[in-house]
Amino acid sequence: MELSQSQKELIESGASWGETGSFLILTIVLSTIGSILIPIAMYRLSKAYENKAIWINTFYAILTVVASIVLFIPLAFFLGISVSSDIFIIAYLFVFSTITGWFLRRAYNELKISSGIEDFGETARWILIGAMLYAVGIGFIFIWIAHYYARRGFKKLENIQ
Repeated sequence: MELSQSQKELIESGASWGETGSFLILTIVLSTIGSILIPIAMYRLSKAYENKAIWINTFYAILTVVASIVLFIPLAFFLGISVSSDIFIIAYLFVFSTITGWFLRRAYNELKISSGIEDFGETARWILIGAMLYAVGIGFIFIWIAHYYARRGFKKLENIQ
């Protein structure tokens, strides 16, 4: 597929946002800022590659995170469970982080297909594993690995001519 100049510019800016966001997530201290930059990158790359699935899956992942935050206390109250119950917290985190990871996995796999960069496939794999293990406290390690691969992929995108 031959890319137009505007598509190349979108890819370049999306890659820059994504690389910066992945780097900030890797620093851990600034991960919140990185978590904002990644969706911006995915939106731009979705437009550049004319693949709506990249953005839609990223957007659904964002909605899942927002829903998990909004529903936490009302759901615990409705079920009559103490918010400090370890089993409730672990189950809740497992369900919502796995759903979020599933959507992000789909988004990164779509980006891999559109860009041809295999690092995004690795990102997809590690992000889902990390999401599933997040509730037991070790998932962040795998998510960190995922963002290492994402940063590599975004860096390769910057070099697309």
